Amino acid sequence: MFRNLPNGISNSIKMTVCIHQPEHLPWLGLIHKIAISDTYVILDNVQYKKNYFENRNKIYTNQGWNWLTLPVKMKGHIEKSFFEMELVEGWKRKYAATLLQNYRKAPFFTDIEKVLNRIENYDGNSLADLNIIIIKEICFILDINTPFLRAKEMNVIGNKTELLISILTQLDAKAYIVGKSGFDYMNLNLFKINNIELKTHQFNHPKYIPFNFPELTDYPCALDVIANLGKEKVKQLIYYN
Repeated sequence: MFRNLPNGISNSIKMTVCIHQPEHLPWLGLIHKIAISDTYVILDNVQYKKNYFENRNKIYTNQGWNWLTLPVKMKGHIEKSFFEMELVEGWKRKYAATLLQNYRKAPFFTDIEKVLNRIENYDGNSLADLNIIIIKEICFILDINTPFLRAKEMNVIGNKTELLISILTQLDAKAYIVGKSGFDYMNLNLFKINNIELKTHQFNHPKYIPFNFPELTDYPCALDVIANLGKEKVKQLIYYN
């Protein structure tokens, strides 16, 4: 499904890595972070976060921005990793119809139509798998070829900063792209000990007037941006931001 790095990665590889949960309908900033990385590690082996961005995100409607949410089975979620979370049966019809109804009149609907089709044709029950499919399709639309790796398939250990270090050292990464808020909860000394540079991720979200609302009041998902501005314009924003 994704281009994986070979087993026994050579020490000669010097790469910049981003590590992030596979958010649902991610905002354009995550796509930008993936684009400027040599490898994107999907952090799917950590605890699922309730009421966060794992199963929902923002889209613009005639009433302004609203949350679009995927229903997930919450029983025992505290003991489960992200990749173990399952979707509630019967979610797809209403969800897919909402996306289609909202964006079918968008000026660049054809640029996102394939993503909507992939969602409608998804026949699994894994939240993480669906999110990864969507992220991959968005990257494909924008000609982003960064390789993907899943943390659950790597031989990594630890929690929080220790887990990040375990992932990065296995890849022989020399730099890690981190959002500004990430500095508040990481043990920065561990990166220094392991000679891993921290690169602050900076992204200026584009300002535009949504086709179905008179003003932009919050940052919606990447699909919304592409539907309004078109993939060619968004490519320029990604590569020259």
